[in-house]
Amino acid sequence: MPDYHNAWCGETRKDEVGEGNMWHCDEFSRWLGEEMGRPGAFEEAIQPAMRQAVECSLSCVQEKVAHRKGTHELFGYDFIVDEDLGTWMIEVNCSPCLQHSTPVTGRLVSSMVEDLVKVVVDLPEAKRNAKRRAGTDGSTRCAKGPVAACVLA
Repeated sequence: MPDYHNAWCGETRKDEVGEGNMWHCDEFSRWLGEEMGRPGAFEEAIQPAMRQAVECSLSCVQEKVAHRKGTHELFGYDFIVDEDLGTWMIEVNCSPCLQHSTPVTGRLVSSMVEDLVKVVVDLPEAKRNAKRRAGTDGSTRCAKGPVAACVLA
């Protein structure tokens, strides 16, 4: 098994990991494949575990969240991956910082804000237009898909 601990610790990896000890998912996936001999590990194991943790955390609190029509809330999730590729949710931020404090957060925040506008503004408008065109009561379903990127901190 590759030595993940030594791969991550010490001064030798700072240049590879980058500012803020953060990688974009694409970079982390590429590193797992090229440096650790685990191609596809991110897409097949880590990302599904992250999605499951997010879904589970939201389902745990859905009855406690005050639902106010016309409002939205953004959550930020932090994860860490252990040497066996176990994925651990560290924390959930109810008002995550959107500052471009590192090159990775700059890319992620810009992309997330763009996607957020699509979901909050464009998607409801598209649904209303589809209802008008179809003359239905709006019982059509939208396909689920990824909305935001992830940050491994």
